[in-house]
Amino acid sequence: MDMSYPTYKISDNLKKWTIYKPGSYWVYLNEKTQVIDCTSFKHGPYDYIDGGIEYNWFFVRGPFLNKIDVRAVSNGNAMVFIALNTPGIGIGLTNKTLIDTINADTTLQWKYLDYSFVEHLDSTIINGNKFTNVFHTRTIFLSSYNIGYLTGYDYYWAKGVGLIRLTEKRTNGDTTWSLVRWNTVQ
Repeated sequence: MDMSYPTYKISDNLKKWTIYKPGSYWVYLNEKTQVIDCTSFKHGPYDYIDGGIEYNWFFVRGPFLNKIDVRAVSNGNAMVFIALNTPGIGIGLTNKTLIDTINADTTLQWKYLDYSFVEHLDSTIINGNKFTNVFHTRTIFLSSYNIGYLTGYDYYWAKGVGLIRLTEKRTNGDTTWSLVRWNTVQ
């Protein structure tokens, strides 16, 4: 197999939602505690090919987010993994969700996770900012994967901006981080 060109590629469309460069930053508000976190691009992206699969990941390293990992998983589909500074990693978005909301991943299981497309919003307002063409997705941790109080995540995505809202679902109360301001370079 020629390893210089991946068998499975990350689509350019998904990259417009999830891949950023130096100079990018996102300021999030913890809606419960009113704490502000500025998550900035630290280093990457790192493109590499492993067994014919294209990966692209970069660290953002803030108190809220740690790493965004985008990887092709099959012909025509790729997943975005979000590593927070909590015990779990969730699937935040898939390419199939973006290109076909009617037949989107309604129940995609990967290891200890259930990923699903929840809804497509024409627009939503978060902290006074209007976002259009918003995708809402969800990751639920399977009961066989016991990480205690954390049960899953709800994600909201906007093209060219990235993650605009994330809710950590917990048995002892949810925590929502929402975007206040940002600068993205692609």
